[in-house]
Amino acid sequence: MRIRVLIIALAWLSVFLSALASAADNKVELELLVSNYEELAVDAKNCTDSRNQKSAPCTRFIEIFNNGEINKIIKSFGNNVSRYFSMDQELTLRGIIAVGHVADTLGFLFEKQTQKLQKRT
Repeated sequence: MRIRVLIIALAWLSVFLSALASAADNKVELELLVSNYEELAVDAKNCTDSRNQKSAPCTRFIEIFNNGEINKIIKSFGNNVSRYFSMDQELTLRGIIAVGHVADTLGFLFEKQTQKLQKRT
């Protein structure tokens, strides 16, 4: 009888520990994502603050945009925000703020590009 209880207890402990490890992995992945978003947001904010499309931060940002990475970031974060929010609200809010900076910079760059095109016509 004791052996059976011990086996059941070990099985439950194993399931419990694997669930904890899985949750930690997800939060660690979320932390990495948000960290990457925040790094991109720094370039984005520096680009917007420079008010110059040819500045180094804008050049880096435009290069990342042209590679399609920004679209993937915004789409992925938007599609998973509720799952991220259930994992860690504070971390998700940091991600939302970072993605917001990226979106603001996209608006700035598109506005500048539109102004250039209008001057040509």
